[in-house]
This record gives sequence, structure tokens and C-alpha cells, in this order.
Amino acid sequence: MRKIAFAAIVITLLFLGVLFTQSSSKKTEIIEATPKIAKKISVQQRIIIDEENPPALKQYEAEKGKTALDLLQRTVSVTMKGSGINAFVTSIDTREASEENKEYWAFYVNGSLANVGAGSYQLKEGDRIEWNIEKY
Repeated sequence: MRKIAFAAIVITLLFLGVLFTQSSSKKTEIIEATPKIAKKISVQQRIIIDEENPPALKQYEAEKGKTALDLLQRTVSVTMKGSGINAFVTSIDTREASEENKEYWAFYVNGSLANVGAGSYQLKEGDRIEWNIEKY
């Protein structure tokens, strides 16, 4: 009789272990299937077309992980050569950088000339992005 009771307890414990394992994996699947909510960040941007009358910085909300190029394209009309990390901005709001005049659109982050392209630079909270025509 003791052997039967012992066997019943072992079988019950094994059954509960299997049930618990299946229940845990289902919870994990549900958690992994939950979409991640994009975090918003606050950045500023200005585009200087006329250096005599530069506009004020404008405040924008952007998703974390977006690039300076994403912000520019979302806020104004942009023409460029290439795309993504290889994008080279050639005009902003119809103001074209003239190759004849050796001009280009310079991209600044927090007051310093960026050392990467706008398609590579991921925005960070509080960034100040500025675009300005310069000569080479």
C-alpha cells in the first residue's frame, strides 16, 4: 500500500511540474509578444537659409532611435543624393546648395559640426540640430 501511495505522490508531483513549466513558458510568450512602446525625446532644430535673419530653434518631439535626417525629412522638404547613412542633403525647402558656388548644407549638433552624416546620427534628448549653407 505504501508503494502505491508513494508512486501516486511521485506521479502527481511530475504532473504538477509539467503543468508549471507549460504555464511559465506561456507567460514568457505573452510578455515577448507585447509590442515595445517607442520612447519620445525632445529635440530642437533650425534651418538657417538667411544668415542675416536666422530663425529661432523650434522644439520637436521625436522617437528615440530616429536620426537627424529623419527629423529633417519629417519637418521640411528635402532633396538629397543617396539615402540612409549615405544621404547627402542637396536642398532644403527649395534652397539648393550650389556646386558652382562651392556650397553645401552643413549639419551641426549642439553647436559643433557633426562628424557623421545626418542619416547616421541618432537623436538624443535635448539635442540642438542646425542646418546651414557653407562653402568648401
